[in-house]
Amino acid sequence: MVAVDGQERSLIVVEISKASPVCREFVEQAKRFLAECPQIRHAWEYADGSHCTLEIPVQCEGGFAITVEVSAEEIMVGAGGAHTNLIFDDGDPKEFAGRALGLVRDLA
Repeated sequence: MVAVDGQERSLIVVEISKASPVCREFVEQAKRFLAECPQIRHAWEYADGSHCTLEIPVQCEGGFAITVEVSAEEIMVGAGGAHTNLIFDDGDPKEFAGRALGLVRDLA
């Protein structure tokens, strides 16, 4: 199930409602961020309700693609051949997702 450049299919809402709190929170925060920055092309992929991926392709010459893989236990942010893994420690999913999204904002 895929949504490209903000054009989402209604089935994605059903899929994300089954997702972990971390995944749901990241998706909600990322959607708000991306709605404020419509110039950022992106694609979502949802896998079996437990994992989602946000792909932001190269936006300009000299830029790099950003990949964010979100699961119940961690968020991996990758760009330009490097990546960092944030491990969820049973704290606040909202705060955890916000930290990961901060990295994405800095890279985008």
